[in-house]
Amino acid sequence: MSRKCVGRPPGPRRRVARLLRFRRGWRAHRLLAGCAPLGFLRDAAAASRVEDRTPGFEQTGTVSDVQVRAWTEADLPAIGRLHATSRHHAYADLVTPEALAQVSPASQEVVWRSRWAEMRAAAAHGRAFVALLAERDGEPVGFAVAFVLPHPDGGSQAELSALHVLPDHHGSGVAQRLMTAVASGLEAWRVDVAHLLVLDGNERAQAFYRRTGWVLRGAAGTHDVGGAQVPVLRYELRVR
Repeated sequence: MSRKCVGRPPGPRRRVARLLRFRRGWRAHRLLAGCAPLGFLRDAAAASRVEDRTPGFEQTGTVSDVQVRAWTEADLPAIGRLHATSRHHAYADLVTPEALAQVSPASQEVVWRSRWAEMRAAAAHGRAFVALLAERDGEPVGFAVAFVLPHPDGGSQAELSALHVLPDHHGSGVAQRLMTAVASGLEAWRVDVAHLLVLDGNERAQAFYRRTGWVLRGAAGTHDVGGAQVPVLRYELRVR
């Protein structure tokens, strides 16, 4: 059954936006099926010209020199270093020094080895995930992880489990590139709603999430950081 247009046909800008959305979703579907490289993410970021800017922070670089790819088990030491460095910087005023002292590259590598095994096991049962590494000049500068959640009512939900960028690369567009890639995955999976948890008081991260469409839903208990229980907030994103 054909669809008829009602009223004025879409203008050029709307048609281009629609085409980009379709192109991004189709290529992301092939990517998640293991059929395509991540090069299309560079095109999407360059086309949108969206930058990761936060008031009071300088822009340090360009989006075009950032490469985003799926990470593998061989990247886990780098993921551990990235996560530990990011936590020490972001949580310095939110967590006690004693708790942060427990967060090290080695401890975070152990954490992510366990999560990597869990995600791969879940994927074998049809629960998709995406684990992305951002590199600049061949050096890891950020990573993101998202996965589909089981839901009793049959609806499709997902969690953005992590998005971390090295402090020296804040404001450089790396976070936006990673979020663009995650969004492509959510669309390809036909997710209805995605959520994330962020430490209460992590204002920089919250400002970024709000700019990229996430909505604060309220308190969501606590999260363990180096043995300390820290209050967290829940944000949600309506995907479709």
